[in-house]
Amino acid sequence: MFPTFIVTVTLFMAVSITETVLLKKFATYAFVTSGEKVTNTITWTNPIDIVYGTPLSSNQLDVSASVPEPCAYNPSLGTVLDVGQQQILITTFTPTDTANYTTASETPLINVLTPTQKINQMITFVQDITTPSELDEGSSDGLIAMLQASEKSIDEMERDPTGDMLALIAELNTFTDKVNECINSGQLSSTKGHILIDAANDIINSVRNQVR
Repeated sequence: MFPTFIVTVTLFMAVSITETVLLKKFATYAFVTSGEKVTNTITWTNPIDIVYGTPLSSNQLDVSASVPEPCAYNPSLGTVLDVGQQQILITTFTPTDTANYTTASETPLINVLTPTQKINQMITFVQDITTPSELDEGSSDGLIAMLQASEKSIDEMERDPTGDMLALIAELNTFTDKVNECINSGQLSSTKGHILIDAANDIINSVRNQVR
């Protein structure tokens, strides 16, 4: 009965302060007296597609949890995954306070693309956002032509990785400059434009990692 008495007094005092405090105190002390363990709620959605050669970083391993304790990832930070669709990422929460909290885990999926697959994905994206109210056909055709040239350079890298890597990087940098022009002129929203810019930079980093 002693824990129950403590709860009653705390709730009475909390009511006289604010409803928010009451809710916090009630949640805390109701848990202690009930003896039920709290399950950590993990939020982790499927990350966006990455290009082969991109090490896993906090951009992909970005779980949030209702209980602020470290989560273990598998694969871990810095891992380079093979090319493939719907690869499983795992995070596991093991509480230090096992008397009051349960373990929890989450398993989102990630796609790892080849640079060519990423280029094709970008071309489709440009085609999808080409509308009279946003990206005009002239700018769209120009961006697609740049991406198709980059795709050819990727194919050529099989014969001369270093030489054509430099050509590819130059082409993708020109592409990102053009995308920035479209953003600055109001033809393309910043959000959509930076999706393309981020994708181009992912390809650049990917081919650099593969040549090293």
